[in-house]
Amino acid sequence: FQARMLAGNACGTITRNSGSSLSIRPWAIPVTFVVTVGLPGRCDDISARAELKRLNVASSCEARAGRMFPCEVTMLAGKTRADTNRVKVSGWDPRYRDDFVRLNKAWVTKYFAVEEADRKHFEDPEKTIVAPGGDIVFLVENERCVGVCALIACGDGVYELAKMAVLESEIGRGLGDILIEATIQRARELGARRIFLLSNTLLTAAISLYSKHGFKTVRLGSHPDYDRADIEMAIDLQLPPSF
Repeated sequence: FQARMLAGNACGTITRNSGSSLSIRPWAIPVTFVVTVGLPGRCDDISARAELKRLNVASSCEARAGRMFPCEVTMLAGKTRADTNRVKVSGWDPRYRDDFVRLNKAWVTKYFAVEEADRKHFEDPEKTIVAPGGDIVFLVENERCVGVCALIACGDGVYELAKMAVLESEIGRGLGDILIEATIQRARELGARRIFLLSNTLLTAAISLYSKHGFKTVRLGSHPDYDRADIEMAIDLQLPPSF
């Protein structure tokens, strides 16, 4: 595996256990780690990124083959407190269908209005998103869904990243970073060469998150798909990620 930790004057340890499990003991200060794990015969690469904020206890990051993803990633994300919470990343799971709808309706109605394109996906996300070749990524913590993001297949290796939402009470934990990284990884597994998304420039935190993970603005102004959309961003996945 390859790993890189970024911090100030501090120290920490990374240990590879049996199989593909990694045990990471981070510093008791904010730290960003990037880890790449190769699993020959199961997947070419897993890229896991997370921000561990003021953790005072040991954390772990496990990469293993999952049922929903060709590669399923499980990691720990912690609030600024002593305890940590296990966050599981998986693909479409009908158990969390209602959470997909609920979390998205919450943020849409907070800033805008639910539109016809939203209703189509809310009514039957499996039929309109998953069955045509896309997927829905879920972040699950202690059997509770805390984040969702959809990948909608548009043909010719192009996917739309849409319907991304994090439970409002959990915002600020870095779950958005975990979610978007997992979604980009899932797009690679589906054979995506390009991902685009539609947003609104009023959502400055969201735009900043997308930019942080490599999305570039390709269009400004009104969009025919959504009344609320006034910016289109995209990322080219033809080249492997660099560290």
